[in-house]
Amino acid sequence: ANPTNAGFHRARRIDVDLEEGEVLFVPGGAPHLVVNLTDTVAFAGNFLDDSNLEATLADIKEMAAKEGRLEAKEPGPMEGFLSALEEMVFDPNKAIHEEMLPGRMLAVRYADFEGGRAA
Repeated sequence: ANPTNAGFHRARRIDVDLEEGEVLFVPGGAPHLVVNLTDTVAFAGNFLDDSNLEATLADIKEMAAKEGRLEAKEPGPMEGFLSALEEMVFDPNKAIHEEMLPGRMLAVRYADFEGGRAA
């Protein structure tokens, strides 16, 4: 049995149509496919904390190793990302922002994005 496909035969498809302003949380490692039905502006984020930091670093190391940049003079994107992460000190008792940012700082209206004003 191929461990990469373990349990794949039990996978089920779930279709979700999101409306404007809605968010769907996809857990890390969950296979998924996105099909945009209209013009769409989307963003994604990855959540790191004590519960998944070790596994995340292992995944990034594996991706960096697979970049296969033979004879490359510069590190690949994942190698550079891994190097930056390894230089960081993660303190679970501190956050980047002490206060929650207001929504206007976390989202951009499509009209602002499309017209370039969000830049």
